[in-house]
Amino acid sequence: MDKSSSVNVNTKEIIALEVTDERRGDGKMLKQLIEKAGAGGRKIRRVLGDGAYDSKF
Repeated sequence: MDKSSSVNVNTKEIIALEVTDERRGDGKMLKQLIEKAGAGGRKIRRVLGDGAYDSKF
């Protein structure tokens, strides 16, 4: 099992979460996380991630 999350760095609130099996790379989840995090009118100004998100989506 693998998990990817989007967190508001100011409030520490989890704003999006995806749980997948380990065959799906984190980089492939990035677009979905950004879309979920932006739902409800949230503005996404910056995205930070570790090396696992370096792959293209």
